[in-house]
Amino acid sequence: MSTTKDPYLWPWSGRLPQAAAGSGSAPAPSYITSQGRDLRIDLLRGYFVLAMIVDHVRGMSPLYLLTGGNRFFVSAAEGFILTSGLLAGLIYRRIIARDGIIAAVRKVWTRAFTLYLLTIGITLLLLPISELVGLPWAQGVDLTQSLNLVVSVLTLHRTYYLIDVLLLYTVLFALTPVALLLMADGKTWLVLAASWALWGLHQFFPAEAAATWPIAGNHLFTFSAWQLLFFNGLALGYQRDRIPSLTLRGERRLQIAAGIGVLALIALFVFVQTPATALPPQIAGLSSNWQDAQLWIQQFVFGKADLRPGRLVAAAVVFTFLFVTLTLHWRHLRRPLEWLLTPLGENSLYAYTAHIVAVVAIALALKPFGLATGSPWWLNMTIQIASVWLIWFSTRQRVLEPTPKTRSVWRASPAAVAILSVIVLPWLPASSPLASAASPTVTVSDAILARARAFGTPVVSVNLSQNTVKTNSASALAAAQQPLLAQTSGQRVTATLTPQPAPAAAGPAAAIAESGVAMAAAQLDGGCLPQPLGAAALVPDEALRPATTPQPTIRTAQPVVTPAPAAKVAQAQPVVAQPAQAQPAAAQPAVAKSAAAQPAINWATSGPPPALPPDSERLANPYVGALVGKAYERSFRSQLLDRDMPYWVYLPPGYGQESRRYPVLYMLHGGGGHLEEWAVYGLFDVADEAIRTGVIAPMIIVLPQGDVSYWTNWASNSPRWGDYLAYEVVYEIDSAFATVRSPAARAIGGLSMGAWGALHQAFVHPDIFGVAAAHSASFYPDDNNLKFLGVGAEFSSKDPLALASWLPGLDSLRIWIDLGQDDPWLPQATQLHNTLLARGIEHTWRVNPGRHAGEYWAEQIPTYLRFYSVALSGR
Repeated sequence: MSTTKDPYLWPWSGRLPQAAAGSGSAPAPSYITSQGRDLRIDLLRGYFVLAMIVDHVRGMSPLYLLTGGNRFFVSAAEGFILTSGLLAGLIYRRIIARDGIIAAVRKVWTRAFTLYLLTIGITLLLLPISELVGLPWAQGVDLTQSLNLVVSVLTLHRTYYLIDVLLLYTVLFALTPVALLLMADGKTWLVLAASWALWGLHQFFPAEAAATWPIAGNHLFTFSAWQLLFFNGLALGYQRDRIPSLTLRGERRLQIAAGIGVLALIALFVFVQTPATALPPQIAGLSSNWQDAQLWIQQFVFGKADLRPGRLVAAAVVFTFLFVTLTLHWRHLRRPLEWLLTPLGENSLYAYTAHIVAVVAIALALKPFGLATGSPWWLNMTIQIASVWLIWFSTRQRVLEPTPKTRSVWRASPAAVAILSVIVLPWLPASSPLASAASPTVTVSDAILARARAFGTPVVSVNLSQNTVKTNSASALAAAQQPLLAQTSGQRVTATLTPQPAPAAAGPAAAIAESGVAMAAAQLDGGCLPQPLGAAALVPDEALRPATTPQPTIRTAQPVVTPAPAAKVAQAQPVVAQPAQAQPAAAQPAVAKSAAAQPAINWATSGPPPALPPDSERLANPYVGALVGKAYERSFRSQLLDRDMPYWVYLPPGYGQESRRYPVLYMLHGGGGHLEEWAVYGLFDVADEAIRTGVIAPMIIVLPQGDVSYWTNWASNSPRWGDYLAYEVVYEIDSAFATVRSPAARAIGGLSMGAWGALHQAFVHPDIFGVAAAHSASFYPDDNNLKFLGVGAEFSSKDPLALASWLPGLDSLRIWIDLGQDDPWLPQATQLHNTLLARGIEHTWRVNPGRHAGEYWAEQIPTYLRFYSVALSGR
C-alpha cells in the first residue's frame, strides 16, 4: 500500500501542478478537470440541492430515506452553506494571489449584489402570491401596506418561506471581504476566533448575541449560529494548502471512522424517535419522562435553528464520510451519479431558486383539489421525482438563465416588481383567514420559536406573542372568569349593509371527484353515533327547505336580566352599524329553552372508557407547549372522502385515571388554514391551564382537518364534507375516547370559514351538536364566490344566514356569535343577530374591539372557553 500522501484529498480549485498535468507517475485524478474544477464538490452540492427539492416539495415519501426528510441530525442546508464558504475560500484566494485584494473584494461584492437582487425579486414575487391565495406557509402579511412591505423587503427586514437562506447567503457574502482582508493579512485565526465566539455566545445568550437586525419571517437561519459554517468553510478553502494530507491508508481509515460515526448517528436517531411504549425493558422506567427527554435532545443537542453542538458534530461526520467515499470510490460512483447531480451542483443557485418556484407552483396547482397541505405518499414521491427531473432539465437547457444580453433586464426586474407591488397590492383582496386588509404583523413568541428550533420548523402561520398565548396571565384568567351573557340583552341592533368588496373566496373552483361512497350515514354503528335527522340527513340539503318560507313565530317572555353589559355594536367604517331605539322591556323578544333542549348530563357514564392512544401518537409540535393534560396527533380512514383524515385531540388532566366521561368541543379552522390553526393561537395551552386551575370544567377538544370545504357537502353532495364531520369525525371521537354521547355535551365552534361551518352543522344537526359558536364568521353571498357549494336554492339550503330565517329546531341550541368591530363581515353578522332576535331564538351576541385576524381570536380564547364550559355543563 502506497505511503505517498494524496495531494488531491482535500477540495481543489485552480490550475494543476506541472508534475500532475504532465505524463508523470502521479496524474491528477479524474474528479479534477483540466481547468482545475473539483467535480466532487459539484456532485456533493448537487446532492444537497436534490435533497432540498425532495424535502421541500410536498410531504413525506420513501425518498426521505435518501435525504433524511429534514428530520435527521443534519440536513442539506448545512452542507450547502459549508460548501459555499469552502468554494469562496478556494476561488478568492486564487484571485487575491493573481489580481490583488481589491479585485477580489470587487468580485465578492458583485456576487453579493447579484444575490441581493435575486433575494428581493423572488420575495416580492412569491410572497404576495402565497398570501393572496392562502398557501399553507402564508404568514398573515399585511399586503395593504404595500409601501411598508416593499421597503422592508428591499432593506432585508423581511424574508419569506424558503427564501430565508438566500437572505442569509446575501449577508454572508456582503461580509466576506472583511474576512478576506484579515486572512490575506495572515489573521485567519482572528476570523475563526470571532466566528466561534459569536456561535458560542449565541448558544447561551441568543438575544444578546443577535448580530443582525430583526428580520420578519426568518425563523430558522439565525445569523449568529449559521455564520460558523460559512466562515469556517471560507477559512478551510483559503488555507487549503496548509492542511496536512493523508496517505491512501489514512484515507481509508478516515472513511471507516466516519462511516462508524454515521452508523452511530443513525442508531441514535432511531433510538431518540422510539416511542415510550417501545423502550427496551432495561430502561422502561424512563417512559414517563421519555417525551421530555426526546424534545430536549432534539432541541438542545441537535437543534437546527441554533446549530447546536451535536448538529455540528453530525455535519462534520456525515460530510467527511461522503467526501472521502467519493474520493476513494470515484470510478464506481461517477457513472450512476454524475449525470444527475453534477448539473445541479454546477448550477446550485439556479437550481435552488427554481425549486422555490416549483414548491409554490405545485401548491397552487393542487389547492383546487384540497391537496395544498398534504397528499398520499405515492403522489408526493411522484411529484418530487418530476420536480427533480424538471429542474435538472432546466439547468441543462439553461431555461430563463441570464445571459450577457439579458443580464441588465434581469437586474432591473426587481425594481419593476417593487414598483408594481406598491401600486397593485392595496387593490387586491386577501383571502387567507390569517391575514386581512387591516391585520398587522403578529409577533411570534419566543417560546414557540424555541420549540420550532428542534427541527428548524418554519413558522408559516400567524403566531401569537407570549403574553397572548400563556394563560398564567392574571388578566387573561380574570377575563375568562367574568360572567358570560347567556342570552341576548333584548336590544335590537340594525345594520346598513353598505356595499363593499368581500374578501376573496378561499374555496377551490371545482369540486373533488365523487368518491363513489354510497354508504348512508345511518348505516354507521349507531351505538356511538347520534341518530340522524330522519330522511333529511340522507338527501341533498335543499330538500330541507319547505316549499314556502314559514313566518317566524315570536314567543314573548319577561326580559332576562343579565350581569354582562348589553350587546352593543360600535360604529365602524365602512360598516354602518348602531343600536336602534330600544324596545320597551315587555316587548323585548326572548324565548326560554325547552327542558328537552338541555337534558341532564351524566358525567360518570357507565362502562369502562376506551384505552389511551399509544405514546407514539403523542403530539410533539412547535405550536403546543408542555401540557398537564395530553395531546395526540391521529388520523382515520374516511369512507365518505376516500382518504386518511388527520385530527388533533386534547385530553384534559386526569383523563384515563377514572371512569369519568367528558364533553367534547370541536373547533374548526378557517379557509386558508390547517387543523393546527387553533393550536397556533394557543387553544390547547390556554385550555390546559384553565382546566388545571379550575377556571373551566374539563373537556375534550378536537381539531379536525377540513381543507377549504366550508365544512358542508359540496354541490350535488359530492364530496360529502359535511357528512364527514357530522358522522365520521363524531363517530371516531366517540369510539376512541371517553365522551358523553349527547348533543348537549357536544359543542362546535370555528373561526372565519370554520365559524360558517359551525353554524351550518349545528343548525342542520341539532341532534348531534347542542352548542354552536361562530367566531368572526365569513358570510359570502350567493355570487359564485362559493359556487362549489352550489348556487341558488342549493346554496341557500346551506347558508347559515338563510337557514336562520326559517329552519326549525334552532331554539334547542346554545348559540354564540362574536366578531371584531373592524371585521368586514360585521353587517352580515348583524343581520344574523337580528334574524335570530326576530324569531325569538336565544343567543349570545358580542362585538369586541378587533379585526378579522389571528390576534383577535387569540385574545378571545379565554372568553370562548368560558362560554363552552358553561354551555356544556348544562347551566
